[in-house]
Amino acid sequence: MSRDVLAFVPAILAWAAVLYRLPALRARSGDPAVAWLWLILLSLALSLTALLPPVYVAVDRTTGFPNLARLLANGLVLVACWSTQDCCCT
Repeated sequence: MSRDVLAFVPAILAWAAVLYRLPALRARSGDPAVAWLWLILLSLALSLTALLPPVYVAVDRTTGFPNLARLLANGLVLVACWSTQDCCCT
């Protein structure tokens, strides 16, 4: 397999986890732990998507700022870390 194809695997798995947990989020909308878990999975899936080569290049070309996709991905990982802390502390 080529490296480009392998780059898509983590993002696909992350989006599969987001979609898998979506029915639980709807069924138990009052449970904050379920909502926090879904936010963690969503932010990780978005960050992995931003690092995909076609998305990375498209974000950089569209905005005109080099490596903006990397900054966006790092910020989304920080959101996931913050969500994990809030989930465990409540």
